[in-house]
Amino acid sequence: MKLLRTEIYNLNRFEEGKFIFDFVNDKRVYEAEEDNRVVFPVINNVYTHTAISLLGINASGKTSALVLLTQVLDIFIQNESLDYDSDFKDFFKTEVTTVNYVHHEGRLYKIESLIKKDTKRERLYFDQEKFYEKKLPKNISKKNFFTFSSKLEPTMERNELATNSLFGIFLKEEDSIFSSILNQMEQTNLRIIDHLDETNINLLSMHSDDIPISFIHYLDSSIELFEVVGEEKVANQPDKFKLKFIDSEEIIIVDYFNLNKYLSSGTIKGLSILMSIMLILNNGGYLVIDEIENHLNKAIVLSIIKLFQSSLNQLGATLIFSTHYQEIVDGLDRTDSMYILRKNESISMVRFSKLLESNDRTDKIKSEILLSGVYHTAPQYSRYINLKKDLQAHLINVRGD
Repeated sequence: MKLLRTEIYNLNRFEEGKFIFDFVNDKRVYEAEEDNRVVFPVINNVYTHTAISLLGINASGKTSALVLLTQVLDIFIQNESLDYDSDFKDFFKTEVTTVNYVHHEGRLYKIESLIKKDTKRERLYFDQEKFYEKKLPKNISKKNFFTFSSKLEPTMERNELATNSLFGIFLKEEDSIFSSILNQMEQTNLRIIDHLDETNINLLSMHSDDIPISFIHYLDSSIELFEVVGEEKVANQPDKFKLKFIDSEEIIIVDYFNLNKYLSSGTIKGLSILMSIMLILNNGGYLVIDEIENHLNKAIVLSIIKLFQSSLNQLGATLIFSTHYQEIVDGLDRTDSMYILRKNESISMVRFSKLLESNDRTDKIKSEILLSGVYHTAPQYSRYINLKKDLQAHLINVRGD
């Protein structure tokens, strides 16, 4: 099961109040790209990207976009409920409309949802929903892929379920009607893992007590031994670890919250990501990382991305990440897997391929285009000059000149 497209309307931070995000290709796919898992086949000439990047300068809306994506994935793939304690409620005043397209075993599902916010009772709930489905012919064109006939009646409608069926009685207002479809499917291990809460807090995040030593050696070759000690947990993570460095005979037992005294920030973050990747590649799903370059060498970041674009990715798992550093995109092949975010009064988001249009050529270095500022993807030089003038004035005042 894969989320292929999400549309959200009536938002209070985004341009024209809308957020539209495609997981599928917008350009032609070559055989080598499919062979190398740069894309993963859906049907005919429709493919999902295995790595999707969100690019922009500081405060351009990248984190906001990832929060919205994670919320949609949690509800319509992970089968979770709306939660008033989530950041999602901060993106709209009273109500928001979502349209999501999900593919599963040759069928395309379309879920239209009206979500409302009740601040007095501190709740988010589904007020109205319509669920459509269609069987996809093997030769369907990309142009018609997301098109549903206006004559097609919804398979389910929330208002009718609420009054005419036993199912409606037990349908919780914070659950989508699509949950009934998810509940009927065979048990899946598909996972959604996000590292959004770890952007500014560097704690080890593990999904298994079995830590391959190669993960450690790749990040820090000075460590000879690193393993979990005992079965006690803290915050669902191992409580203690055994650590030994190559040039030392000392065996160190360190608790979870003191790992940063022995491991670098890059090692902790890198290990957290690699453990998540192991789970995602094994089960399929989505890994969401904000500011992927934080604490990590560029070469390590690129190697992480390439794990998804390799033969290891047999289930079409997807990495979604944001970055400030435009140079990273030179290691990626497809401009339709890159979203450019910019913010003036509101956040705008557009595929890099759409920005480039006729200039979308393989002989052009993508980072140079972005850093040139032509598409407002680099800080304005005039603002730098103003900063420099103010700094100069302040230094003069300090010196008393």
